[in-house]
Amino acid sequence: MDAHVESLENKFDDQKAPLRLLSVVIPAHNEEGCIASTVEHLHLELRLQNVPHEIVVVDDGSTDATWQKLLGLREHIFALKPVQNQGPHGFGRAVEKGFASMSGDAAVVMMADLPLLSPHFNLTVELPLKTIVRGYSWTVMPITWRNRRVGNSKLSIKEMGSRYLFICLYVWLEKYFSRGDYKKQ
Repeated sequence: MDAHVESLENKFDDQKAPLRLLSVVIPAHNEEGCIASTVEHLHLELRLQNVPHEIVVVDDGSTDATWQKLLGLREHIFALKPVQNQGPHGFGRAVEKGFASMSGDAAVVMMADLPLLSPHFNLTVELPLKTIVRGYSWTVMPITWRNRRVGNSKLSIKEMGSRYLFICLYVWLEKYFSRGDYKKQ
């Protein structure tokens, strides 16, 4: 098991402890047009709700000014923790890098606008399914989705369909062949 995944699991052993720090992990690739707005609005909302937090934005090999925007934001948003993923790149790998860089005792993965297999967007299926199969507590949090204001989506259903199916089948097989190895005692 990866050391950072084991560390995350240890953080969640005491389910009764109050939240000390929420880590919001945001993978970002070429998001110079929207990253400042995303971070500023998220930080404001968490402050208004009195949620102790850090915002870990992982620049996943951007070729635009995403990194420079993050460095500028850090000057007035002290909860921002910008991290560069030098490679290999991919959505899942950026999230993994964010988990390894976080300090909080709870984590949320958020778009810029555990042992992980998914180096792409199929991580959004892998994380919740593995959480459920391995017996961890989980909850559904309502969100508001808004269409992108800047740039184009990097998600291609045509490309990702088989990857989503693979992850669903993999986790299903894990559930039925693990013989309860992941169930909390």
